[in-house]
Amino acid sequence: MIASFTVQNYLSFRQPVTYSFEPTSDSFMSDEYLVEVKEGVRLLKIGIIYGANASGKTNLIYALDTLRTIMCLPTEDKTKAVDVVPFLLDAHSKEEKSSFELTFYIGTEKYSLSLLVDSQRIYQERLVYYPSSRAAVLYDRTYNAEQDLVEIAWGTYLKLSKKSTAAIEGNTIPNMSVMAAWSKSNVEVSRLNDVYRFFSEQLFLPISSPSSLASYVRETLRNDQDGAVKDFAKKFLQASDFNISDIEIEDEEVQINETIRGILSSLPLLESAKLDWIRDGVLHKEQFVFTHRTAEGTFQLPESVESSGTFQMLMLSVLLYKVLHEERIMVIDEIESSLHYELLSYFVRTFIASSETSSQILFTTHDLNLLNEDFIRRDTIWFTEKDEYGASRLTRLPQYGLHKNVSPYNAYRQNKLARLPFVGSQYIDINGG
Repeated sequence: MIASFTVQNYLSFRQPVTYSFEPTSDSFMSDEYLVEVKEGVRLLKIGIIYGANASGKTNLIYALDTLRTIMCLPTEDKTKAVDVVPFLLDAHSKEEKSSFELTFYIGTEKYSLSLLVDSQRIYQERLVYYPSSRAAVLYDRTYNAEQDLVEIAWGTYLKLSKKSTAAIEGNTIPNMSVMAAWSKSNVEVSRLNDVYRFFSEQLFLPISSPSSLASYVRETLRNDQDGAVKDFAKKFLQASDFNISDIEIEDEEVQINETIRGILSSLPLLESAKLDWIRDGVLHKEQFVFTHRTAEGTFQLPESVESSGTFQMLMLSVLLYKVLHEERIMVIDEIESSLHYELLSYFVRTFIASSETSSQILFTTHDLNLLNEDFIRRDTIWFTEKDEYGASRLTRLPQYGLHKNVSPYNAYRQNKLARLPFVGSQYIDINGG
């Protein structure tokens, strides 16, 4: 589970901002909202981010995704740019480094990862483990500018042999993380296995492309050998008032030559994503087919004629299955896209009421109706807004000092929380005069 995430000098975040799943002292619905990761430590299992367009909501998700990509994706090219964009709306930030820090739990064990990086190289990468209240460094990676060399100090808690640390060091080039280098090294099992699995499997951010979430859902249903995911999705769609009785995937195979295969294989995607496109030497073109049962009979419709809301709810149902049955951290941008509010509310309520794992969901939304609900804890709500310099701020609802009897919905609508978009007169000169 994520405890907190801090980012500085990345996209619209000039100063450090921290998002936290650590709860306030509020006792409201604690059993439903909080997960005890270890004795005395409880974390929220849901987070909601509001804000105007271009205020920084999605940039926070991009920051998490950037950290995940750097930790998981190896590279062979020392000259390849690191995908990090600093704050660009002043004279000096573009010359400075970006920083990321993630504090998280794997089971009951606490870790902290910090990264200092620019588009050319990683300057510092530090992984810390907490066997007690005191921190133990697993590794501390720095950059030797004089020799253009990565230097790594290994902690004793990692218990790697000298042969293994030498192998990892040999694979760690200046623009690649130690974790990514470890992933391509033939070394013994250690705590790094758990940390890498956390980033590559547990932390799921479906925003790398417009089709990435759909691709993930197709892959999940394709590999659903016992039909459990599909059965859950059908029941969830039916409970959401969709008259869908079955879901199938049609697979059209297109033969590809070695040139096309090489291009697809070289794309900067995780191996699981590449395998979703290329299997058995052919390119797979897939689409969902939905079976509808009506008073006139049973009919099959391809996804191309289904509503966007139907497809969005299918994707959310698969994500919901994952977070209810496995330990996953799902991050969803604009979760309400194409959905009626009652369906969004149903999804959120189902997760809160039914989740018994250490899963978490973080999502952004423009739908203000959740602010008016009595089942939402106030410490789950955050707002992004930009200051006069174009830099994003991140503020938790309780920080505004709102009285418990005052509706967050009304306060937000009255500009007493984060700033709403300022719009001009609806009367405009259409003739350009």
